Amino acid sequence: MPNFANVTIAGHLGSDPELGSTAKGTDACKFSVAVNTGFGDNKKTTWYSVRVYGKRAASAAEHLSKGSAVLINGEPELNEYNGKTYLNVTANSWSFAGGKPQAAPKSAPSSAPTLDDDLPF
Repeated sequence: MPNFANVTIAGHLGSDPELGSTAKGTDACKFSVAVNTGFGDNKKTTWYSVRVYGKRAASAAEHLSKGSAVLINGEPELNEYNGKTYLNVTANSWSFAGGKPQAAPKSAPSSAPTLDDDLPF
């Protein structure tokens, strides 16, 4: 049996997705997802850094925006940066959660930046 890890998160985007490309020219999109747990004084928000590649990246950048409810399925990876640990998720799939998207589709940026995979957002 091969080794693997898989996570599913449901939450809301904390900011608009950023579309760029990898050094090899593959579309890459990154965004953060907030997941709330607990109630009242025990309520806690956990933030996940999500990256999507290929056709799914362009679609995410076009259809998602800050506040969009999403369901993400992907591979988790712990990264350390400036003494802090971050949980990054490379999405294998994403979908809308909780109904229609909140905003109209956005147009793609005219000049896509290159995303640095070594830095969290």
